[in-house]
Amino acid sequence: MKKIVFLALVALISFPLHAQNAAGKSTITKELADAIKVYKFDDYVGEGLWSVMKMDSNEPSLYGLIDSKGQVITPCIYKSIDTFSNELLKVEKDGKYSFIDKNGKEVIPNNFDTCEKFNDAGLALIRIKEKQGAINKKGEIVIPCVYDEIDTGKERLINVTKEGLVKVRKDGNTGFLDITGKEIIPCKYGYSDIKDFHDGMVKAFVDEKACFIDHTGEIVSLNSDYVYIHDFQEGMAVVGNDEQYGYIDKTGTIVIPIKYQGAEDFHDGLAGVTRDGKSGFVDKTGNEIIPCKYESHEYTLGKFNDGLAIINHYGACGLIDKTGKEIVPCTYTLIGDFQDGMASVVKDHKNGFIDKTGKLVIPCVYDRAKYFKEGMAGVQKDKLYGYVNKTGKLVIPCVYEIAGDFNDGLAKVRKDKKWGYIDKTGKQVIPCIYDSVGDFYDGLAKVKQNNQYGLIDKTGKCTLTFK
Repeated sequence: MKKIVFLALVALISFPLHAQNAAGKSTITKELADAIKVYKFDDYVGEGLWSVMKMDSNEPSLYGLIDSKGQVITPCIYKSIDTFSNELLKVEKDGKYSFIDKNGKEVIPNNFDTCEKFNDAGLALIRIKEKQGAINKKGEIVIPCVYDEIDTGKERLINVTKEGLVKVRKDGNTGFLDITGKEIIPCKYGYSDIKDFHDGMVKAFVDEKACFIDHTGEIVSLNSDYVYIHDFQEGMAVVGNDEQYGYIDKTGTIVIPIKYQGAEDFHDGLAGVTRDGKSGFVDKTGNEIIPCKYESHEYTLGKFNDGLAIINHYGACGLIDKTGKEIVPCTYTLIGDFQDGMASVVKDHKNGFIDKTGKLVIPCVYDRAKYFKEGMAGVQKDKLYGYVNKTGKLVIPCVYEIAGDFNDGLAKVRKDKKWGYIDKTGKQVIPCIYDSVGDFYDGLAKVKQNNQYGLIDKTGKCTLTFK
């Protein structure tokens, strides 16, 4: 078994034990090493840095940062450390939040009771006296803290629409701002009276009448007879009266007459429609590119994507192109999405793959199949995993209990309840000797062995270890 040499990293006790190099980064001095205060490994936070925790039974745990060589970037002085977002890292100290850069320098002082990470647009949510606002990467307040709520998504990042707008709520009403804080759509709409932006337009209700508002705030009025109005997709929106549907453009003009019993959103330039109990596809001028010839009680038509659409006939799936030509007959139980030029298919409870011409490249002989990534896909047979390439060759035999996706040329695998990494030839680049492993970030991966955590490079060399 591969031997790991453990390196004890030590925490800062006081300033005299701490030295800085020419770049201003902390280093582990001899005095510091003599202090024998051991770091506990926490997690990768981005920008080539890892968070560590100072363990001391006499005081709460505090966090700091080290790089992959064990060099101390910041001492363990923070109550919490987040992950990097838009080149800045949120940290907490003394009940206040601030932001530091990858060198540990405080860029934005700790002035905020509550704040979140920066989004890609360079905005971070803040809260002052129970009101929300936003700052930019200079720490300047660009959206004043006067709003009850600013729309956020994953990890509490401020949501910015494709149109560059931010949804806000104030005094029970909703509106939209741009990223400079300028009000584009006033906060005068009730919560249920304005929706989200789709394709540059947002649906709203004014005096109980539906309308659309564009990204400049201009209102597009609609016919009050519509009882059904859907969101825009590819410049068109479905509208309907009395169980019949058609399409309008962004000026509110009817482009495709209201005559269909069913109408779907546009995808890849075509939309599914149903007329007289039969389904087909129309283009944006209303031409029935694929005639309404499929009996609705027999067929279900999918959406076009990259020129192909799934067609389901009594539970059997196939593919058609934009001319209506049958590319794949309705013979499969399931057809997955195309990824990396290949789509998984299921027939007789077995998995295989087709290419975009409909050719069955990899026969349906596997119990399970994953998506292709980096030209390889994990497949399972007899409860064990291996990998196939796009020619259908089983490049790596099915000998692994668990198999991950390839990432930068390597995939993590488990065998005999131990983890390691293989390359695309199946070579065991890093032996299966670890209790757990992570993905590689900046050339390093977190591993665990015998209750010890460490960092290894892509050759398997252990560069750093922690308790």
